[in-house]
Amino acid sequence: MEVEEYFVSNKINNIRVMKRVINAMNDFEFMEESLQVHPGLRKSYIENIMEISTINALSSVLSYKLLSEYSLSKRRTESDSYDEKRDGKFINNKVYDKLLKYINMEGTEYFVINEITNFVIAYVEKSIVDEAYVSGIIEELAAHSDNKEISNSLVTIKERNFYDMNYTREDYCEDLWNIIYENSDILSYVEIQTFIYYINDLILSNPDKEGEYKEVAREYLKPVLDHIMKDEYQESMHFEDDYDAIMKFDNELEVYAKTIKHKRYSIQIDSKDKVIELMRFPRINRYISNEAELLEEVSIVNLEKYLIEDSNFVKESFKFLNWCKGISGKHSFEIYESHLKQAFENIVNHNENTKLKIERIMKELD
Repeated sequence: MEVEEYFVSNKINNIRVMKRVINAMNDFEFMEESLQVHPGLRKSYIENIMEISTINALSSVLSYKLLSEYSLSKRRTESDSYDEKRDGKFINNKVYDKLLKYINMEGTEYFVINEITNFVIAYVEKSIVDEAYVSGIIEELAAHSDNKEISNSLVTIKERNFYDMNYTREDYCEDLWNIIYENSDILSYVEIQTFIYYINDLILSNPDKEGEYKEVAREYLKPVLDHIMKDEYQESMHFEDDYDAIMKFDNELEVYAKTIKHKRYSIQIDSKDKVIELMRFPRINRYISNEAELLEEVSIVNLEKYLIEDSNFVKESFKFLNWCKGISGKHSFEIYESHLKQAFENIVNHNENTKLKIERIMKELD
């Protein structure tokens, strides 16, 4: 039906051109079913196929890039801001003007090359359809289209909640919750802090449903925390505000974040050599990163084991404690310092030899 209307509206009766357009539509028919639920995207898809295949049939040696640039330049000459002296004189191209009559990209009346246009151009130039590639592009565009539609719906219900005298608070909460509940990927197009605001707003209106609202929110936010906390750089530089907002929002998510951090830290302190390096770095480089936080995760039991097994660990621990003693006032290593001293005290009675050496070390540190 669209093809017939296109032929009629553009007064196309050339059999060769008509066959080219029909063949192109048939070659791209594999996407028809999946596009039924995306009418706007389907319209753009079909327009591109019909228009590009038409001008390809009329001029197979055409440069689509030059045609697009010509179209945009011509459009600028029609604007009020156009200045011939400043922008240069526009030279009409009769061949391009004839071709552009067959193009009405989504009602814009000028030729813009987009993602769909690109794969249609590739098709008309080679007469081969890369179905996997086309399907991937359309899937991405469909997701973007859905996201835009949902974002627009959120804006609409916010405005109605503010301005519409017949739109009740109950209506607003129901509509907002339906959007959140039915779209588990909502955080891909709604900012984290905005999402948390929506959940808190729902809780404010329906405190009895706080558990239900927060359960869904946790389900959506846990993957976000997994991403934010995959390394220290991500956590400290890119998502600090979002991370803080999530921590303030829910205690269970705070515990979840601590679990992630503990797992990440465990890898960085899983040997005595790594612990030694963490003790040495701030002392030698006079620069502190996250060593204190990491060292706090080392268990006293492991510290006792390392002290008994490795004389080098004892030496580095002594140097570290001596360095801490020289820091005036409070410092970030106080917790680990306390743990390390406790480990020394716990093994003092391991044997007589150990007792004498630890007593001498502790005396040096007093």
